Amino acid sequence: MLTLMRIIHGRNTKIPQVITLEMYAKIAVLVDYYQCHEAVTLWSDIWITSLRTVFPKECNRDLVLWILIASVFQEGELFEMATRIAVNYCETDLPTMNLPIGKVADHINSRRQVRIGEIFDCLFSLRVLSGEDSIGCNFACSSMLLGSLMLQMHKNGLDSRPTPPYNGYSIVSVMKMINEFETPRWRATCRCTIPKLVQDNLGDGEKPGLKLEEVFDTSID
Repeated sequence: MLTLMRIIHGRNTKIPQVITLEMYAKIAVLVDYYQCHEAVTLWSDIWITSLRTVFPKECNRDLVLWILIASVFQEGELFEMATRIAVNYCETDLPTMNLPIGKVADHINSRRQVRIGEIFDCLFSLRVLSGEDSIGCNFACSSMLLGSLMLQMHKNGLDSRPTPPYNGYSIVSVMKMINEFETPRWRATCRCTIPKLVQDNLGDGEKPGLKLEEVFDTSID
């Protein structure tokens, strides 16, 4: 609160040019509550520059704080970066930690769950199709794929399809599991593999982050 009051009252010599992520998040909460974004914009740009070198690469507490900061100060690039990590790496719904990011969390959770659902739909569809001799080079190939797929799905606890909210699964972890599925070779010219069949349908599996305009009204009056 003291730092925010000094900014509002123009006490610039008393304002630190480098602050911790924790302090930045606390200021963001106050700025959101008091709706004084414009007064803090210049200092926000300075603080972001000093903190970007420690941007998280996994779903953790710091990532939640970055999502808050990017949301409050409408930092589009940071918002997309932070939400991309959350969408692809979170293994549960994003914790809001009682911060004013509920709307953002809803969008992240929806995008994560939809994508994981698509991946599981693809995987279980392949199991059905391989049993019907509808994929692979021929019957022998389909049989090899079906046997391998069933064994490895069972090994990974996928005898039945998981259901939302897919706790314990992230987009990245599910795709990593599938990419590690082994496919026995029955002849040298066959290039059919379980990971390739999934990737042909879904690409690398990952989803992009959110854009500010997907969540907020960014139009200027």
